[in-house]
Amino acid sequence: MYRTVFCIVIFVSLLILYSCAPVESRTTELDHNMAAPKIIGFKITESSTIEFIFSKEVIASSSSFEITPHLGDIYCEMNDRSVFVRFSEEQSPGKEYFIKGRVKDGHGNSLSFSKTFFGFNPRIPGILINEFATANSTNHQEKIELFITKGGNMAGVVYYAGCGCINDQELIFPPFEVVAGEYIVIHTRPQGIPEEIDETGAKDVSGGRGATPYARDFWVRGGRGLSTNNGAITIFSSPGGTLLDAVLYSNRTSSSDVRYRGFGSTNMLHRAECIAEKNGWFFEGDQITPEDCINPSLSTATRSINRNSKSDDTNTKYDWHIVPTGGHTFGRVNSDAVHNP
Repeated sequence: MYRTVFCIVIFVSLLILYSCAPVESRTTELDHNMAAPKIIGFKITESSTIEFIFSKEVIASSSSFEITPHLGDIYCEMNDRSVFVRFSEEQSPGKEYFIKGRVKDGHGNSLSFSKTFFGFNPRIPGILINEFATANSTNHQEKIELFITKGGNMAGVVYYAGCGCINDQELIFPPFEVVAGEYIVIHTRPQGIPEEIDETGAKDVSGGRGATPYARDFWVRGGRGLSTNNGAITIFSSPGGTLLDAVLYSNRTSSSDVRYRGFGSTNMLHRAECIAEKNGWFFEGDQITPEDCINPSLSTATRSINRNSKSDDTNTKYDWHIVPTGGHTFGRVNSDAVHNP
């Protein structure tokens, strides 16, 4: 009898130990095994290769992928959680492509997906956001000036009013050559008239309000302007590519609200943090705040926000000043004059 009781006690003890300690890890592992793979990253690594990064190791083959327009034969290579899709033909810089794929993990869970991307551009120019106006009037709408610091091709370069993942508008540039010292003016509130021509060639063919003969004019189709007092402007090498330059502006303070660290909304807080994490904007404290941004309060439609005439760049608010009324210089060298209220 004592032996029977002893065996029961040992059995119950082992059952308790087995059921208590490892349950969480066994459940987590089971959940992971049962879950379908997810795409957590995408890169255009070179002119004939793209990379998908998944949440777990996956299995794929060349026949798992289709691409439009055609890029010749497709080859597939797996490395850890990455799948490299290679093509026998090179992508055209800035050209829009559509790829469909299907992968599965070792437990048979599958994922079908599709993605649009723009052809690899090996000659991305050096680009700075050089001047911008967030207010508008009858004759002067919100616009942004880009300054080319290094020549190249604009194919696939993208402007966002936002940070890429969260944005209010975008403009993806077509292929055209630029040289150091050139300017591009992005018009964010066009009228939608035929005269608003995107200037990939001559700089004096575009009409419309605010068009300049000194720079290449581009128009955000359907654009409704910029956020007046609280926003972000970014330039990326391509959608999902590398951040080339960024600007953060806000007339708010850390005490404006508690929930959003003063930025006023989840979207604006996300944009500020996203840009700061990519080293597109530097801040002074432990975390970025509205006080680290450019304060646009004194700017107007013709009192733009400028870098200095040398276009100095430290990725901080100290690069910027507001020019006197009528001192905007879109398409030309910036003014060093400062508005004094």
